[in-house]
Amino acid sequence: MLLGGTGAAKAAVALATATLAHQVCGNVFTGATIAQGPSHPKATGVYGVAVGGTLYDSNDVQVWTDQTGSGGSVPNQFPNSDVAGRWCITGPASIASTITGGGYLILETPLHR
Repeated sequence: MLLGGTGAAKAAVALATATLAHQVCGNVFTGATIAQGPSHPKATGVYGVAVGGTLYDSNDVQVWTDQTGSGGSVPNQFPNSDVAGRWCITGPASIASTITGGGYLILETPLHR
């Protein structure tokens, strides 16, 4: 199972798109590599995967975490990946400025903690 968020849209795997401010979205898929992407003819979306994340600032200090797939106080667009494998995490208002300021977001699934 792979987490990815790039590629061209196709019928078999619809790409996740952020619809709210402060969202990070992607796809969970099988049958293709990250380099091939979810648009690869053999890629299939994986349903029901919880994706959590932890945001760190440029000093490696944890700023925010969502390890439940709940999106914190704002529900995710998809609490778990949908039938196409799409998922979205809604982070804090500071997510973009934290990342552009040298911070980073680590994404996890329960299988990879």
